Amino acid sequence: ASLARGGGLDQAAPGWAKLLRDTLKEADPKLFKHLLNCIQNLPPDPSGTAAHNLDPEDEAAHLASLMGPSISRCLVDILSLPACLYLYDQSLMSTFSNMVPRAAAVTLSCLSPSLMSCTTFDAALEVVQAQAPDLPLPLLQSAMEKHALPAARAALGLPRTSMSVDASFMGREDDEVLAQVLSRMDALADVSGGRLRNWVSNPPTAKERKREKKSRVVDKIEKVKEER
Repeated sequence: ASLARGGGLDQAAPGWAKLLRDTLKEADPKLFKHLLNCIQNLPPDPSGTAAHNLDPEDEAAHLASLMGPSISRCLVDILSLPACLYLYDQSLMSTFSNMVPRAAAVTLSCLSPSLMSCTTFDAALEVVQAQAPDLPLPLLQSAMEKHALPAARAALGLPRTSMSVDASFMGREDDEVLAQVLSRMDALADVSGGRLRNWVSNPPTAKERKREKKSRVVDKIEKVKEER
C-alpha cells in the first residue's frame, strides 16, 4: 500500500503486511501500540493504550511503511549474514512470503527496549537500521521459535517439529550450503527484476545509499505538503 508517513491509505494493505501486523501484535502488544504512534509521529502514550484509532487494515499498512523496504529485500539489508542464512533456511523449508514478514515482526520485538524509547518514525527506523545487524542469532532463533514458527507451520499444515532450530543448518561451517543460499537469493533477484535484490553478494553502492537517503527526504517534504 502507498502510504505517506502518518498519512492516509490509497489501497488495501497487502497480505504480507497483515502477517507483519498479526505477528508483532502477538509477540509484543505494547510495542505494537507504541510503534503505531511513532509511525504517525503522535505524542508518547504512557498508558500504553495507543491513541491511533486505526482498523486492522490501516495498522498493517502503517507498519508496512516502516518495514516494507526491508521485507522486499528479505531483510538482507538489516540482518547479519548468519541471521539471514537462518531466515533463508526457514524460508526454504516453508515459503518466503510466509516467513519473511513474520521474521520482520520478530526482529522488531527483539529491539523492543530501544524502540520503546522512540517517539518518531525516523527514530524508530534509525534504531532498526543501526541495531538489527547486531542482533545475536540465538536471540533471533529463540524469538522465531516462540512467535513465528508455530503460526508458520500451522499456515502450511506442517507438523510441530518441522522447521525447528535443530533442523536448521545454521551453526555449521558449510561452504556448499552458503553457496546454495546465495544462489537462491540471486535467483530471487532475477525473477523479481531486481526488486528482491541480493544485498549480500550485490551490496548497495555509495551512490545508491545516497539516493535512498534523498528519497526519504523527499517523503518528508511530501508529508509536509499534504499537511498544509
